[in-house]
Amino acid sequence: MPIGIHWRSMRRVSLFIADDLLAGLKTLKAEHGTPEAESIRRAIAAYLAEKGVAPKTSSKTRERKRKRA
Repeated sequence: MPIGIHWRSMRRVSLFIADDLLAGLKTLKAEHGTPEAESIRRAIAAYLAEKGVAPKTSSKTRERKRKRA
């Protein structure tokens, strides 16, 4: 997990990825031990930085409120 990122501040997302890209991620995992999800997070962060888009940060985490039965 990247430094400064907490599970509470992450959201689960789904995406489609080409077989060759997935194979590359699996190679990175085998060679360096980096989980596929972490490699994807790092790639997205690098892409946003390259484009000059700063990720929005929040000082407090939004917590879900569960409905009680």
